[in-house]
Amino acid sequence: MTGGPEFFRSHFGETMAVFTSLSWSWGSVLFTSATRRAGSTAVNIARLPLGALLLGTTYLITSGRFWPAADATHIGWLALSAVIGLTLGDSLLFYAFQTIGPRRSMLMFAGAPVFTAVTAWIILGEKLGPAAIAGMVMILGGVTLAQSGGDGGGGPFQDEPKSIQRRGVIAAILGGVCQGVGATITKLGMETIQPLPAAFVRMVVGTITMWMFVAWRGQLTRESRRLLDGRAAKFILGAVVLGPFLGMWSSLAAFHYADAGVAMALIGTGPITVLLPAWIVYRDKPSGRGLAGALLAVSGGAVLFIQ
Repeated sequence: MTGGPEFFRSHFGETMAVFTSLSWSWGSVLFTSATRRAGSTAVNIARLPLGALLLGTTYLITSGRFWPAADATHIGWLALSAVIGLTLGDSLLFYAFQTIGPRRSMLMFAGAPVFTAVTAWIILGEKLGPAAIAGMVMILGGVTLAQSGGDGGGGPFQDEPKSIQRRGVIAAILGGVCQGVGATITKLGMETIQPLPAAFVRMVVGTITMWMFVAWRGQLTRESRRLLDGRAAKFILGAVVLGPFLGMWSSLAAFHYADAGVAMALIGTGPITVLLPAWIVYRDKPSGRGLAGALLAVSGGAVLFIQ
């Protein structure tokens, strides 16, 4: 009989995908606590360089290199994916964390596999068969079902004005669009680059573009001062370890060692894995329709990619 260690060795990519889902779910709760104290922009300008520092140090120790030896084309694809996924997409997602909480944000973010599939069809020529189309319909149906129940969130998020909640939902959906497009472009950049250095390159580019954007808006000093909040700093540090460091590294490892579709389906279980930490930390319990919608969306992700 195959033992436990042998199973994990033969399913390393799938294991990393499950770990990514759990890591990002708990990280989203910590990021939510940080954004509610310091704001989404301040959290973003802090977590990107911290993530780059952790990834870069790990890469230097394990490889002896400061920067991956890759051609400009593949670095360029990773850079573009960072701008779309990290600078723009995560900014939108963090705003959603701040306004509607991690549970509903992750549910709205469940649409990312749909945009990944569509972008892969356009850019990579990957075919969309009947099962893929059915999975996309299930994902969109799950998100629609959850929202149709009038789930206004629980705990501290139920007191937000309806107009702010609507903006939070829209931000999470648009963040999913950016994540899906960025994931496909990342795949182009990883043709000759391993997961760890690829994650490092994306984090460095994300840091540069995010700081340039905030400085251009004249907000760098103001947003940096918000990071002096001691509790917010602790939340950010814990979330960075779970998200930009371990989570990003493990997600790219999942895509590298497992079938891309299986990896995306497992990583896409976030709307389910976030339910427990959101309930423990914020008492944000889903409604019946919210839970059913999350299950339908995650099932759609599995149908979309496991064919």
